[in-house]
Amino acid sequence: MSEVFGFFVLLTFLACVFAWASSSVLLPFCIRHARRWGSLDRPNPRKLHQMPTPRLGGLGISPTIWFACAMALFAVDRVGPRLDLPAYWNPMLVGLLLGSGGMFLIGLLDDLKSMSASRKLLGQALVAAVVIAFLPIPQSIMGIELPQSLSLFLIFGWLLVVPNAINLMDGIDGLTSGMLLVFLLTASVLAVAGQQSLLLMISLPLAVTIISFLRFNWAPAKIFLGDSGSLSLGFVVAYLSLGVSFQSNSPGGHPQNWSLWISLLLVSVWLADTSIAVARRYLSKAPRLKIFLKRSKITYFLLHQAAIRNIVRPDCRHLHHLALRSGFSVKSTVFLISASLLSIHFSLLGFWLFAQSETKNFVAANLLPSLLICSSAVIFLQIVDQVRKKRSLEPSKEIPGIGASGPERKEVA
Repeated sequence: MSEVFGFFVLLTFLACVFAWASSSVLLPFCIRHARRWGSLDRPNPRKLHQMPTPRLGGLGISPTIWFACAMALFAVDRVGPRLDLPAYWNPMLVGLLLGSGGMFLIGLLDDLKSMSASRKLLGQALVAAVVIAFLPIPQSIMGIELPQSLSLFLIFGWLLVVPNAINLMDGIDGLTSGMLLVFLLTASVLAVAGQQSLLLMISLPLAVTIISFLRFNWAPAKIFLGDSGSLSLGFVVAYLSLGVSFQSNSPGGHPQNWSLWISLLLVSVWLADTSIAVARRYLSKAPRLKIFLKRSKITYFLLHQAAIRNIVRPDCRHLHHLALRSGFSVKSTVFLISASLLSIHFSLLGFWLFAQSETKNFVAANLLPSLLICSSAVIFLQIVDQVRKKRSLEPSKEIPGIGASGPERKEVA
């Protein structure tokens, strides 16, 4: 068994080395050649950056996903029989490889040649429909037995919604990469606690890649994730959040239950922001019921269709936009939102580890609450500091860089 453990450690270490080396080479390469490739994200009244910025960060990150999947498949082939790994691991890893690759290609096409929202959504739906064939379908969700068709629909929706939620929140320097780092580190801890070494071989190298990417994505950013990065990484987030929440009655058995609450907590901030955005955009254009009762039903139907179309139209009222308008700087906003996600993840880890009899006395009762208090203190101090700064300003002055309608921008020819 010690040989098998050493084998997993070696493969994980090699994947981490590859992650750092490949991103350190590919990201500067993309930055240098972005203008020639026509993949610059240019400022406009809705965007917050002031200079044209390369947006092919996914090109420097996605190879780590594929290499980590290849290492995990190699591990299954070499030591899978000795560990009595479930038979569904092979197709799951293949599904992750295909799904992340498909999302990367869709995002890359949008980065190089802008695609309409409907075409992107159709492509993502096709990818999710293909990948779901490689996933084991649990018999129940949160202990409630459901028809297999309904379980398939929910997992399909999960693979479609989560990547887009992460893509929608990719609005300021370092925000998405910072939140992804929090998620991947939490997924790594859950993988260790659940003895899911194959998931650890994927989440840990990706965390190393994100740390490398943050060197170039921290404000002021030299490169953005772009759709190629946010969609492919978003798919990995959706996939890993499923993998760590599937439960089986036996160590090597088929997953019997999907602990949906674990998946929801892992991506809670992204889903909350997206849900509010969808409701806000729809309700801002939704016709009132009196139009249906007192006017033409055709008019009501047309206005209703316009409200639905408005859902995919971008705006400047996401969570990070509101924080910036409240006076927080870009870096403070990243810290604030990432710390919020970290607090939720600490709570999740506390509940998870409390169920483990070996660790509940020390970890759940001492370490995790302490970390939760520390992260909450960070959020509180950020808010207090911002309130203090706002009170110190003269009434006639505005916070530098943030006006009533958003950050200051410079026109770029």
